[in-house]
Amino acid sequence: MNIAIKFSMLVLFAALVGCANPLNRATSDRYSQTCSEAERAGNMQVAAEACYRAYVNVEWGNLGPEAKSEKLYNFGRVLRKSGRYTDAKEALTRSLAEEEKLSGKSSIKSGRRMAELSATYLELNQFEDGAKYLDAVLPITAQYSKSEKQFIAALLYFYGNNLKDVQKAKSYHAKMAELGYSEADFEQKR
Repeated sequence: MNIAIKFSMLVLFAALVGCANPLNRATSDRYSQTCSEAERAGNMQVAAEACYRAYVNVEWGNLGPEAKSEKLYNFGRVLRKSGRYTDAKEALTRSLAEEEKLSGKSSIKSGRRMAELSATYLELNQFEDGAKYLDAVLPITAQYSKSEKQFIAALLYFYGNNLKDVQKAKSYHAKMAELGYSEADFEQKR
């Protein structure tokens, strides 16, 4: 084989390796669907495994930072729901870093990741660390759906009940009331 053909084949191989792989995209999407179905059914072990595989296929297929951010977010969210808080914190932190590069620190998508991180830190009883994320999401709360606002209001309630800083705790409860929720909405739910 002459040198020109070998070089052409090498260039073609390099181009294929550097491009997104449609097979990995389809596989990742199938795993994401399985993850969603398992999460809705309450089978968090299956959901976590499927979300992990969706993320791995994004990496293997070089599917880009948007897909990486999304799959890490879903994986971290499911890990939090399944009680794997340390792993959730890692996945969500990585997703947030990716998303902040893509859409900015005060975007809706970044805010969703910050809210999930705040919930994860709440479960770990690391209130001061989690409050940083909750504080960062508060300015954009008005942009969220009703269910997302309820999630943030619940975070405000639980953080308000656990922070050592009394002033901050009071401000969290006031913000919760601004969102249309009271303490009675969240008592006995943790």
